[in-house]
Amino acid sequence: MEHYPVPLPDRTWKWKWLILACCIAIILALIAGGIVRYLSPLQTVGGYYHDLSQRNYDAALARTCPAAHGYDPRIALAFLKGNDTQFDTTQLNYHIQSEDFSTAKVWVQGTVYSKGAFSDHVASDFNDYLSLQANGTGWCVAQEFVEP
Repeated sequence: MEHYPVPLPDRTWKWKWLILACCIAIILALIAGGIVRYLSPLQTVGGYYHDLSQRNYDAALARTCPAAHGYDPRIALAFLKGNDTQFDTTQLNYHIQSEDFSTAKVWVQGTVYSKGAFSDHVASDFNDYLSLQANGTGWCVAQEFVEP
């Protein structure tokens, strides 16, 4: 009777599946990072207007680029600080007009409701373009009232 050597189990398939799983995880992480990077300007602009409507001017100022293109947001914020008008920006919509790795332009449209000492819930149509610049892994508001 002949004795044949017992074949060892093929363990290379485990490495192939492990490498395939790692490649799929890396691809999914890159896709998720791209989606977050693409939508980040909308979050920056939405947060900027939300901070303004909540009269949180220091947080709004933190979302702006430091004196980019001669635009100094402190001038506009100083005007708002001295004014007791309240703004409701929940009806604003944000759309990305253009975006690359270092700049983005976001179009803001909708209705802003204001309430102050001399008016009660005045609705105003609102159209605005904001220019954003890359700031580390996020964005900052570089210029407001940009031509389309």
